[in-house]
Amino acid sequence: MSSPQVIPPPPPALLFIESYLPGVRFSADRGRGGRNYNILRKDTTSAIIRFSAGGVEPAHHHTFGHELVMISGRIKLWDLSIEKEFDLKTGDYLFTPTSNVHRVKSFEESELFIGWEGKMDTFRDEDLETAKQEIARVSSA
Repeated sequence: MSSPQVIPPPPPALLFIESYLPGVRFSADRGRGGRNYNILRKDTTSAIIRFSAGGVEPAHHHTFGHELVMISGRIKLWDLSIEKEFDLKTGDYLFTPTSNVHRVKSFEESELFIGWEGKMDTFRDEDLETAKQEIARVSSA
């Protein structure tokens, strides 16, 4: 059995999860201004992702709902569409409905399993600096 093909991380202008090709893994942390993560395993309908401590994923949405299971660590997920916050730790589960806009911050190194139906896509709703400012604003309120 041959090793999976290794490809370098994409340039920062691309989405954090662009497409899933069987047998392809990313070779390094794809950190961009505090959003450090690795896609540790992926296939056409799921992925395991590792965030570094303090990593921020700006608000975004998908054309599908997805399930998230915390393997380890602690994150906060803001579902901006329904104006709710979720503090997730090891073993927690959350379903994010189709098109709900959500943002993530990790408080420690964290691994999570994400499962979805259909082709993976991600649409950005804010930039990283805006995300950090909003997290600071709601955290101090």
